[in-house]
Amino acid sequence: NLPLRQALNEGALAFFGDKYADPVRMVSIIDDSPLSLELCGGTHVSATGEVGYIHISSEGSIGSGMRRIEAVTGDASENLISQRLDTIATLAKSLQTSPDELENRLDAINQELNKLRTQTHDLELKLAYSEIETMLSNKQMSGDISFIAARATTADPSILREMADILRDRLGSGIVLLAAVDEGRPRFIAAVTSDLVGKGYHAGRLIKSVSAIVGGGGGGQAEMAQAGGRDTEKLDAALQS
Repeated sequence: NLPLRQALNEGALAFFGDKYADPVRMVSIIDDSPLSLELCGGTHVSATGEVGYIHISSEGSIGSGMRRIEAVTGDASENLISQRLDTIATLAKSLQTSPDELENRLDAINQELNKLRTQTHDLELKLAYSEIETMLSNKQMSGDISFIAARATTADPSILREMADILRDRLGSGIVLLAAVDEGRPRFIAAVTSDLVGKGYHAGRLIKSVSAIVGGGGGGQAEMAQAGGRDTEKLDAALQS
């Protein structure tokens, strides 16, 4: 700590607009001669070239009117760039292309994947429509109420919902409970026709009791609800409940 005037006379860097206490704390970085004299916690250089190559790794807001960059400089930045160039070369080799064509190659792969996903979805949808007819032919009765409790091949949530909607509409009056295995975990969806909702039947309560058998939980509206679980071995038992 030393008087502000003395620090300035010794060449400490101070910046217009900043306010400094008096006495002030001066930070010195010294080799054979002073490399940096500062009135703040930073270290300044006369030109950015003195720190060598600068690689900015991130930039973002840290408050109103304030932004922060994170970067590496000098040898560290050159090592980082070298590592990333090696990674790019390895990726290009594995994809049988050149580094310059890597972006185009990845775009082509993504397009092919999207095409395959669409084809898979379409096939699952066709299979689902086929299963719907089988499920309808195997519908059961509980008293005067029609119900379908079946296992679907697809685990796609959107297709399962569509299947439940179609089955509910085709039943006219009844209850639908579908089950599937999604990445090793049970998934259920239940649907109840509006006339039975008016009589007190509730898809959310049904799905809650069924999913409890497989160690799961869930719920939803009176006309449609979905849930998941953990124990696939009890899936068929849950359907029969």
